[in-house]
Amino acid sequence: MGFDTSTISNILLQDLPFQPYFFSVDKLRIWAMSIGRKSNKNEWNFAGIGYKAFFIYTYQKRCVFVQEFEEEEYSLKIYTGANILQYYFIECNPESLWQKVGIYNNTMANYFLV
Repeated sequence: MGFDTSTISNILLQDLPFQPYFFSVDKLRIWAMSIGRKSNKNEWNFAGIGYKAFFIYTYQKRCVFVQEFEEEEYSLKIYTGANILQYYFIECNPESLWQKVGIYNNTMANYFLV
């Protein structure tokens, strides 16, 4: 449909205040849906309220992970299949949250603490 043509994409996106971005880290593709406000929290990598990103990862089975920063909390929702919420985690610190999820280790930290 031409969405991969930069001229068409630029015209379609010119009036949008934000466009989603994706980036790859090894085999993981992360989509940033909202950047939010900048915070002064080093443990959040200076992301702030309104940050929202998602990626697909195998957690017992293939799942969609949705990360968000809200007020003073970092939340993670894990969905499977037809948008079925399987798990919901909430913490003040992303590192603590990923340890609670049970798939955190030093090499994985760089992937998930975006």
